[in-house]
Amino acid sequence: MALVAVVICFNAATAFALETGPGEYRHEDRETGKTLTVWYYKPADFNARTPVVIIMHGMGRNGKSYRDSWIRHAQAKNFMLLAPEFSKKDFPGSEAYNLGNYMLPDKRVSPKSKWSYTIIERIFDDFKTRREKTDVRKYYLYGHSAGAQFVHRLLLLLPEARVQLAVSANAGFYTMPDFTKEWPYGIKDTNLPKDSLRQYLAVPMVVLLGEKDNDPNHSSLPRAPQAYEQGDNRFARGNYFFDFCQNAAKKSDAPFNWKRQTVPGAGHSNKLMSVAAVEIFAADMARDKAAPAKTK
Repeated sequence: MALVAVVICFNAATAFALETGPGEYRHEDRETGKTLTVWYYKPADFNARTPVVIIMHGMGRNGKSYRDSWIRHAQAKNFMLLAPEFSKKDFPGSEAYNLGNYMLPDKRVSPKSKWSYTIIERIFDDFKTRREKTDVRKYYLYGHSAGAQFVHRLLLLLPEARVQLAVSANAGFYTMPDFTKEWPYGIKDTNLPKDSLRQYLAVPMVVLLGEKDNDPNHSSLPRAPQAYEQGDNRFARGNYFFDFCQNAAKKSDAPFNWKRQTVPGAGHSNKLMSVAAVEIFAADMARDKAAPAKTK
């Protein structure tokens, strides 16, 4: 009996075993059967109320380098950093990553549990229940380029996700909340209820745009005709997206909790965009810290 008690206590202790500093662990996602590497940084002063920031890599599927570029921010602002990596092997092409494995080849919507977007919610649950003892109930979400596409579509399709504040930076093109345009440029045939758009527009998000991310010949700029309807470069497309959604909110008298921010001198650079993004998050963290009665 004593041996059983010791084993149980040992297992409970090792459930919360992330080392301080940079590291990695494997998230085995039962719903999809996929295993993702989660690159993390745990600050030295981590405690149960330390904010959690999840960052989404671009088309390079380079979660480690994204984590590495954000370590200095996590150190300076004292937040827990998670960078899940969606490998090209397990999540091939834009369909499985940027577009979230949402639409099947036959134009049917895939089961919600199979969406790549819902994996982020399960990673957060796994972090809270198996990796660290935390009272934090929401997370901050950042994505750049393909990761920015991922972020804004996650909020569109999962407006109930536990996102405190999102930053979508320099997306190549956007899914417009437009029932007349087909996925992924609009939401025709998506089965989304119209009232879900009210939730979507109410989720706090910053559309972050690099002032110089305006190259119409950029090598990775999406070139479908439907993308060009949004503009001939990322800066133009981001402004088109924000204006469209702001007008949609006004027409439907829906709450609109988004902001648009331009980063002076920044092109298609995660490094420069992340500097602005972390200040956006830090300002919100400071407001939350100043209101101790509020529990995230």
